[in-house]
Amino acid sequence: MLGKLLKYEFKATSRTFLPIYGALILVALGNRLFRMGNINLGFGLTTAILVGLFVALGVLTLMVTIQRFNRNLLGDEGYLMFTLPVGPNQLIFSKLITTVIWGILSGIVGGMTFVILMGDYQVFREFINAWPELWNELMKGIQTEFNGQVALVLVAIPVIGILSYIEGILMIYLALATGQLPIFSRYRGIISFIAFFIINSVLQLITGLIGNFIPFETMSSTTTLMVVMSGIMVLDVALFMGINYIVSKHLNLE
Repeated sequence: MLGKLLKYEFKATSRTFLPIYGALILVALGNRLFRMGNINLGFGLTTAILVGLFVALGVLTLMVTIQRFNRNLLGDEGYLMFTLPVGPNQLIFSKLITTVIWGILSGIVGGMTFVILMGDYQVFREFINAWPELWNELMKGIQTEFNGQVALVLVAIPVIGILSYIEGILMIYLALATGQLPIFSRYRGIISFIAFFIINSVLQLITGLIGNFIPFETMSSTTTLMVVMSGIMVLDVALFMGINYIVSKHLNLE
């Protein structure tokens, strides 16, 4: 059933993201052609459009994250969603997984856009030509710092990035779920807004306090990396459990 939920989510959200991805790549191609042809008016116009598209992509990503969870689960559509033969945890997972994947795809499209824009610049070509040597130096540094655990580092760093992104999404979800509690039914929007900053502050405080008791200075770099990754994972699980508890036990769709 989770697969069907994901298919539904991607179908609903692709209508927002795919057009802007296509527009970014097309405008970037136009920008490069105008620059190569010394057409200043076209170059300036496409540059302004690109800036607007990148801003729009960031805003839309945040809006879709909020709206798909708030309207689809906590709003009127929730009456239908919670009649499906699935648990609240699967409904939350479907929103979370979809949002994370779109976030990753947005990063990939952004990188493609950058390559298109910079592809004919000499400094970029020099960087590409020097990349093998830079990569070798980076690998040597990792081997020295992390006792030869190159594969572990190359996996752990992206995982930490994704887990941190998930943490941000879950904080938004928990804030929205908190505002949905019956006691706050008259002030859902403002309570959710306040709850987000409270949750963020509490997590930072907890992270800081725990960090003071962990002897990072005596740990190896590899151990430190694993501790950080495990800590973020624990926070993600705690946030998810809080969301699932509120949605399961205190759902208020009125």
